[in-house]
Amino acid sequence: MNQKPSGSIAVLQGGVLSLPVSFKRQLGTKTGRAFVVQEHGNNLLLKPFEIELYSNEQIARWKKEGRLTRGEKTTLRKKILSHKK
Repeated sequence: MNQKPSGSIAVLQGGVLSLPVSFKRQLGTKTGRAFVVQEHGNNLLLKPFEIELYSNEQIARWKKEGRLTRGEKTTLRKKILSHKK
């Protein structure tokens, strides 16, 4: 049976959560990993997810290949610009 890690999580300045090393190892989590937080009664559920960013060069290549609609292009550019700030 696989032993699940247990421990406490500290809330640091600015609302940053600090996970114990045992959780990070179990999840294979590295600094900067993003999580979705869901509330379940008095509990919080953390679900890891990946954020994928695209360069202007990738978007230009996809545009040339006709792989993106105009709306997709606009959405991707907005996401990229918001992450560069």
